[in-house]
Amino acid sequence: MVRRSMFLLSLGAILGLFSAQAENWAQWRGPYLNGTTTEKNLPERWSPTENIAWVADLAGKSGGTPIIWEDQVFVTACSEETKALRAICLDRKTGGVLWQREAGTSFSEKRGNLASSPSPVVDGEKVYFTFGTGRMMAFDLGGRMLWDRNVAEKYGEFHIQFGYSSTPLLYGGKFYLPVLHGWMGRSDRGKPIPDSYLLCFRPNTGEDIWRQIRETDAQGESYDGYTSAMVLERKEGDQIVVNGGNYVTGHDPETGEELWRSDSYNKKQDKWYRTVASVLCVDGMVIAVEPKGHSLFALPGDKRGQLTQEDRIWTVTDSTPDVCVPTIWKGKLFVLDGARRKITCRNPKTGELLGSLFLEGRAAFYASPIAADGRLYLINLHGECIVLSADKKLEELHRVSMEEPAYGSSISISQGNLYIRTDSKLYCVGTAK
Repeated sequence: MVRRSMFLLSLGAILGLFSAQAENWAQWRGPYLNGTTTEKNLPERWSPTENIAWVADLAGKSGGTPIIWEDQVFVTACSEETKALRAICLDRKTGGVLWQREAGTSFSEKRGNLASSPSPVVDGEKVYFTFGTGRMMAFDLGGRMLWDRNVAEKYGEFHIQFGYSSTPLLYGGKFYLPVLHGWMGRSDRGKPIPDSYLLCFRPNTGEDIWRQIRETDAQGESYDGYTSAMVLERKEGDQIVVNGGNYVTGHDPETGEELWRSDSYNKKQDKWYRTVASVLCVDGMVIAVEPKGHSLFALPGDKRGQLTQEDRIWTVTDSTPDVCVPTIWKGKLFVLDGARRKITCRNPKTGELLGSLFLEGRAAFYASPIAADGRLYLINLHGECIVLSADKKLEELHRVSMEEPAYGSSISISQGNLYIRTDSKLYCVGTAK
């Protein structure tokens, strides 16, 4: 589990802002960047009308995770009618709109993806919104704009088959944003393939610090990565880890230098091997997902240079995800195979299977599982929420339909509440205090 010190470095926060039962959810994978929180006494049962503090009508879709800091909730939305993009701030206690800002126009929906898919990020003083058009905006918590930039305008249009959707990582006073692309389409045949890169820039101004070109031998759609960067924390020095374009790579946070590169997980050079799931970093290891549910594997964090198949700590090929990022709870790894609707519990050190459960229903899962208070919280594309015990038994504790589809946003947890995003609404589950 990523240590609390990492989170404090990431956000420049002070320890006094938190308690064991009241953590903020400031980035898309939560306070420890692994889909967990230490919050307790969380809701286990609810319905769309019972045990609900409030419901906010967002009038637009988003695959972005709701982000919570103290008494504010930050979300993005895209109007179905006009494709207008919005950055929205809600009152955590009531769900009322505190402020909202226009952010341009989205590309057309592409297999469920819109330019509203990246999650906001907050550091306690500022909130940052990223959109799949390349536009990034920073506001103070009162809604005053601090800076506005467009990465695609500076470095070139995003060429990614189903629309750009990566969320920037805030860590150690810097932002890290991967742009992994290359699919050109029939109309662009013969044109140069654009550079894929990892971009580092300053949160205070939006100014670039460095841009590291990320080489690959990928072909066709396999260039494309929908992933976000993650942090591998080690005593020898932290690393920024990126998955996509046939490889997992580790980078120096200060310079962007590539420290190591995995063996290719696309040995057959499949042209359609786009990468969706980001890595999970735990106990000095990197746990990565091969595209299209073909394997799950663990890499060491202490190697340098070109890694080989033999450097992998373990590899499993049964019930592995394509989209969902695994999570960890009390020394157990939970892996959701969203397409096959199966969740497994594994030993993160060995990959050993400890337990599994087929999830009833027909809807796939795109949202990553969240772990807290001894439970796992899941939501599928039909808006059905499932609560499981976070142990090898994976006992189903509760199942409820939120009565409309869910776009793929993971559930957030903060201040004793669950935050559940459906196509047009945000539910605050529990009692807002």
